[in-house]
Amino acid sequence: MLLHGAGGDHNAWCTQYPALHGAGFSTLALDLRGHGYSDRPRSADDYRLERFAEDVYDVLEALQIRDFIMVGHCFGSMVTTMFHQAHPQLSKGYLLLDTAARAPAAPGWVATRAPRVIRLLGRLLELLPADRRALLPNNMDAFKGTGDIQLNRLMADASHTTLRAWLMVYRGIAQYDGVASMRSMTRPVWVVVGE
Repeated sequence: MLLHGAGGDHNAWCTQYPALHGAGFSTLALDLRGHGYSDRPRSADDYRLERFAEDVYDVLEALQIRDFIMVGHCFGSMVTTMFHQAHPQLSKGYLLLDTAARAPAAPGWVATRAPRVIRLLGRLLELLPADRRALLPNNMDAFKGTGDIQLNRLMADASHTTLRAWLMVYRGIAQYDGVASMRSMTRPVWVVVGE
């Protein structure tokens, strides 16, 4: 089960498909809510990390998938830890790529110091348009060697989804604290972080 990062979609895994399939793994990559071909709900509450995790559970249940490993990239890893928190015995293991156990410093500071501002921001974001664009791959090759907080990359992510959906996702990230969830993982976990 492959979960992309914020601003991505199922195409984020195209480079990995041949190696995974060659090693005998079948793959399922989702477009998380607000991304790719998935709907872009209006309510700020629809972008809580727990909602993303329940979407993943619903897909696994609908397809009757019982034997799987969850792989998440960045935001997708945050969704993965929330999935584990709700369903700790389902996944055979976890691969967390380029993620964090807590919200990054700036969004985390805002979430803990000004929770009312976060709630107000969410309500204001609900007013932004949710028009669905044709799915165009978000070409990450242009950003090799750059960090996560790189203006051109962030703009590419936001324009690939919609500004409202992208900002709502980051509102959820600002409130993320997965430390307890990660400590409770009893299945194999591999955390990979690059420079």
